[in-house]
Amino acid sequence: RRIVAAIYLGFCVKFHALPKKLAEKDFEAVRKAAGIPSVIFERLLRDFTVPDTTAKTKRVMKSKFTVDRLINYALVLWLTANSFSGNPEALATTLGLGIQRCLLYFKYLGCSTGTVRRGAKAEFKVSLLAPLVFPSHVRRTKAGKK
Repeated sequence: RRIVAAIYLGFCVKFHALPKKLAEKDFEAVRKAAGIPSVIFERLLRDFTVPDTTAKTKRVMKSKFTVDRLINYALVLWLTANSFSGNPEALATTLGLGIQRCLLYFKYLGCSTGTVRRGAKAEFKVSLLAPLVFPSHVRRTKAGKK
């Protein structure tokens, strides 16, 4: 399971590095250049792009929403491949994110984040504890009602 997550993470990172807009006629050439199998490329296109309605030709684009979805998906795959904890600096660099922004994405996923001092250098640590405990919803009653 961890190996499959690591392989799929590699494909997600390659897809993330592709141009923001892709013409339908270029799909096959881009897919081959990126080294992504066709079935996986089609799934990535379906999950992480939207049709570009402004173009005269058929093409798709990565919106802010789909890029965030792809990043979150990649972070979950990274957690799975790394036994749900580790130092995310290499992943942040690979995805083109600053380490603080990457840590923020991990916090949104429910991970705990922190730093460990190694001499003069700080090392970042992310971990996901299972099961996740979400904050409970507090219901307030109206004044005078019980």
